[in-house]
Amino acid sequence: MRIAAYVDPHDDIIDLKTPGIVRFYENIEGVWVSFSEFPLSIKEANDLKELQLMLKPIAEELDDGHIFLAGEIGGVPGVILESVGLKIWRSDHGPVIPELEYIMRKELEAMEALLAHPPKPVAVGSECAGKFRVNLIEVLKTYPHLNSREVLIPFLTETQFGSLEIICEHAPKWFETELNKMNVMIKSKTLDPLGMKVVLCPSEGMSGCSGCAPSDISDMPCCDRTRRR
Repeated sequence: MRIAAYVDPHDDIIDLKTPGIVRFYENIEGVWVSFSEFPLSIKEANDLKELQLMLKPIAEELDDGHIFLAGEIGGVPGVILESVGLKIWRSDHGPVIPELEYIMRKELEAMEALLAHPPKPVAVGSECAGKFRVNLIEVLKTYPHLNSREVLIPFLTETQFGSLEIICEHAPKWFETELNKMNVMIKSKTLDPLGMKVVLCPSEGMSGCSGCAPSDISDMPCCDRTRRR
């Protein structure tokens, strides 16, 4: 398992607003080894584009890994990190190695739980009707170490459906880049007593999905929740 952590020179976790080091760790036969690092100071970013360029290399260095650990992160940096596929863990300040051990244990537990009882959208009425629904807020609360990608993408890529109603706090940021790749469109977005109701449908295929329009939610923050120790 590979994890990127934001630390000071003493390997203590720090807030992202503080100049520090992005250090990359890999667990090799039970020992955490640092294999790469680079300095970071987001205060030096003059605009959003520069901030994105500063944070993007974290995901690129992790390859198949997808976890970023830090203290407080902030709204905009958090949205950027999640938009490039990173799962965020937040922790109080302290030595990084115990936190890496904790995260690895929880991630493995979550994977085992997912394999045993994978959360997925449920059919509304007869499954033949092709209508499905998922309360993403409740799913993420029940499975706190999953994110919206892990819950929704398997369904969207493996299930024939006419419409999928999603209850979430906000529309996931990754919708704007990934839905078109899966030939899925946003049919509607409306406010819900719990947050927001987003209805997805195939961009081609099943009937009953007329009126779909390409997604455009670039100004909407991600609904993935960060993980706190």
